[in-house]
Amino acid sequence: MNQNILRRLFRIINRFNPIKKSLQNKFNLPFKFVKNEWYVNERIVEIPFVLNHLELDGKGRRVLEFGCARSYLAIQLASLGYKVVAIDLEDYRYRHPNLKFHKINIFDFNDDIGFDYITAVSIIEHIGLGTYGDKPSFDDIFRISTKLSELVKPEGLIIITVPFGKKFVNNFYRSFTHDEVRSLFKDKNLKLVEEQYFRRKQYKYWRKCDLEEALSISNTPEDRGLTGMNCVGCFIWKKIS
Repeated sequence: MNQNILRRLFRIINRFNPIKKSLQNKFNLPFKFVKNEWYVNERIVEIPFVLNHLELDGKGRRVLEFGCARSYLAIQLASLGYKVVAIDLEDYRYRHPNLKFHKINIFDFNDDIGFDYITAVSIIEHIGLGTYGDKPSFDDIFRISTKLSELVKPEGLIIITVPFGKKFVNNFYRSFTHDEVRSLFKDKNLKLVEEQYFRRKQYKYWRKCDLEEALSISNTPEDRGLTGMNCVGCFIWKKIS
């Protein structure tokens, strides 16, 4: 579709909030058109990063998706044959024979088999801030990392994406520094085997960048605009057998 036509269409949609919200809820698009400006959020790079590090044939493999409520990832992986267990404090509206959803606090979740993969896409940054009615505590991040390290199988992978760059924290999210990320699974028998960084320019263009550039980027509300982050880090840890 011609970009000008698409732009006009979203301007019209933007005038009617119920319609706009309905479309966003239905399609969960990684972009929004707000106040005459395009905003393309970090899902445009995070989801491909996850999928690029998983097998297309998921048969016989188990995945735990931590924080699934507003994501298509669990249903996508279930459709590829993975046995998916999805956890969130909010409801998940998608259903699939390969998908089992638990509306539960992850600290109350137990599993005796273990998972080949654990994914946590843009969820860790909200932990320990009282975002979901929990009591604010930075220690919860390390409790989460301990829990995930217990749930992943030997040789299994934990795939995490977070806002990354200059240090920042408010009562809704935090932007991680490199030292903070590396400390997540310290002394947990896990090895960091992959790290990639992506930055957004002018709210709409995403590209890969190096660590030095990523560390210079701000994710404060003033700098990131109305929606999405300006930089994310994508990381993979492997459990040592």
